[in-house]
Amino acid sequence: MIGVDIKGSILQEYFYKKKYDPVFKTYKIEGIGQDYIPKTLDFNYVDEVIIADDRESFLAARRMTREEGIFVGGSSGTAIHAGLEFCKTLPEDTIVVILLPDSGSRYVSKMYNDVWMRENGFLKPERITLKYIL
Repeated sequence: MIGVDIKGSILQEYFYKKKYDPVFKTYKIEGIGQDYIPKTLDFNYVDEVIIADDRESFLAARRMTREEGIFVGGSSGTAIHAGLEFCKTLPEDTIVVILLPDSGSRYVSKMYNDVWMRENGFLKPERITLKYIL
């Protein structure tokens, strides 16, 4: 089983080092990422933890919606991105199951909004300006 987490969360660091830096980091993705180890998480069943950042997660979710017609949220985007990265290490005929934990309905005004995505640096602006470069 492959665990998936957002960059900035402590779970991957704890999985590999059995300790974590108490400095909290921020991320835009909602519903995943922790600054503590949940009591329900049993790392004995996890073989690896892969992380994705906000941009990778949002773009993967938008791609899933655009190309597959499956309207997913940011957490699902994180799972999709990490799953695709993991699949690069497997033989081409391997079957992989990726659980998609959320819907895109709560994110229409955020990750499915091009203006919000540009304002947060996740999409390139329509026109490159000095403000964007800085």
